[in-house]
Amino acid sequence: MSDTVYNFDPDIFSIKVKRKNQRITCAQILKAIGCKHLSLEKILTDAGDYFLFTYDTHPHLDGEDRPEGADWAQHSVNVHQLNHMSLAEWISEGSDMVKAMEGETYGVDDPDRFAKDEDGNTIVVARVGEPKQ
Repeated sequence: MSDTVYNFDPDIFSIKVKRKNQRITCAQILKAIGCKHLSLEKILTDAGDYFLFTYDTHPHLDGEDRPEGADWAQHSVNVHQLNHMSLAEWISEGSDMVKAMEGETYGVDDPDRFAKDEDGNTIVVARVGEPKQ
């Protein structure tokens, strides 16, 4: 009788329960990334919805009120729902943006990515997204 659960013998019957995908929220993603300058919002358009990461060091100041050194950038993620990507993929997208904005990785127009050879030609010494040494 010790092998009997709810009057079913586990050797005869097996019950498989499919677990639903866990709901992902913007708050979960931002909490996991842990950057106070980052926000995530859904943008609704006629052509299709997408999500937008915004990195802003002074989000409540506009125009002349913004300090000269204020950083601001946006990165779009073309999915219609948060559940179309895993939580790990969302964290990767947001973390990559934060690292680029905070100078931990090389950006597209980062002057440190390029150097000159003996002939004066510009050469690429690091790819976009590579960590800075």
